[in-house]
Parts: sequence; structure tokens; C-alpha cells
Amino acid sequence: SGQRDRYQIDLQSGNDTAYAHYANFSVDSEERHYTLTVSGYTGTAGDSMRYHNGRPFSTWDKDVDPLDTHCAKDYKGGWWYRNCYKTNLNGLYGINSNNQGVVWIDWKGKDSSIPFTEMKFRPSRFSPAVQ
Repeated sequence: SGQRDRYQIDLQSGNDTAYAHYANFSVDSEERHYTLTVSGYTGTAGDSMRYHNGRPFSTWDKDVDPLDTHCAKDYKGGWWYRNCYKTNLNGLYGINSNNQGVVWIDWKGKDSSIPFTEMKFRPSRFSPAVQ
């Protein structure tokens, strides 16, 4: 869309919680393969999304990542893959083997599937109503 948004990911595994907030987030047009732009990290989860900045979105039927391997098929979900990921919030729920789960490497590593994730978007120009 080209519009800049704020983006926050909340993660929870058992009693552990973490978040990643990005001051700038946008996804480009279909013609540009929904290329991701993300920057301005703050949070407690680690900056795993930065690894995917500038990457197009790959799916099982449209592989646009730069590798010979097909990351979207191998890791069971569409994502902004790059060799293949540092986070994959579209992985298989509850799967802890073969790195195919819901993963945020900078927080829980690649072998732990995160049971709860929530992505929130807000336009950068948003300002709450004043009463």
C-alpha cells in the first residue's frame, strides 16, 4: 500500500511474554510481490523482523525468495523469506520439529513453536480522540 503503519507483535509462551514494536511498517504492491519494509524496532522480543526487511512475500505456489530451496513449502506458510527466516509467524502451530513451527528466533530460538502471537497495525498518523 505504500502507507506507513506502526506494527506491534505480541508473543506469549507459557507465562513468558515479549513484544516487538516497529515505528515503520509497510507492504508494497502485488506487482512488487508485497515487499516488506520494517524499521524502528523497540521491545523485548529481539529484532527478528529486521532480517526480513526488503524481502518479497513467498507462498507455496509463488516462490520469490532468492534460494534454490522453497522456504514457503519447507516451512509450511507464506512469509517474507530470506535464507529462510529469523521469524515465521505463519509456521505450523504446535510443531517443534524441523523448524516448522511458529518461530521468533531472537526470543525463543528456532526449536520452540510459540503458542500465541498477535499482530497489531496502526496508521502512523493515528491520533486518539481527545475528550
